[in-house]
Amino acid sequence: MKRLFLILFFLAGAALVASAQNPALRFGVEWGTSGNILSARHFNYLTDDGMRIDDSGITTDMRANMFAIGKIGVRVADFMTVSLCSGYQGVSRGRRIVPITGRVTVTPYGCDNDGFMAFIDSGIGIHSAKDGFVLILAKAGGGYRYNLDKAASIDFQVGAHLAVDHPDVWDPDEQTYVPAQRLMVNDAAYIGLSFSVSLNF
Repeated sequence: MKRLFLILFFLAGAALVASAQNPALRFGVEWGTSGNILSARHFNYLTDDGMRIDDSGITTDMRANMFAIGKIGVRVADFMTVSLCSGYQGVSRGRRIVPITGRVTVTPYGCDNDGFMAFIDSGIGIHSAKDGFVLILAKAGGGYRYNLDKAASIDFQVGAHLAVDHPDVWDPDEQTYVPAQRLMVNDAAYIGLSFSVSLNF
């Protein structure tokens, strides 16, 4: 844990220096939590003895997931920043991904002033190098920006998110995951809310 804080401290210092030298460049780190409000699934597979199982439904079980991402962006106008974001986040039980998204942030009162802000981002999430499918991610939200000085600000954000996935399917009768050769459909989607704090340089 101490090593992680040292790395974050070093990166924050480097970002502060870089943004001071080039005001058009923006860097940031964001921490938060998200909760799935609705989870939809459609699974279709064959059991070991050849029986076809078709399972679909919508659940409302709340599940909290943490995330931490880093951002590097360019100020394209006094009120708009375009950023590339990546980090680490959870999307469902046992599903942890590396998101790679593009984000557009709009600050009507200016990037360096206090005021309300809004953002939208979309991209993909990579579960592991062995997966043949990547998740589709989308998020939109808003919040309030507090300007700390000309080189730094902090955002408090609320967002709504969507993740589309093809997860492994658990067979409750056989107490094992369904092998890929017996799996026809494994679609899932998660809709939820997120709360985060972002430190920007």
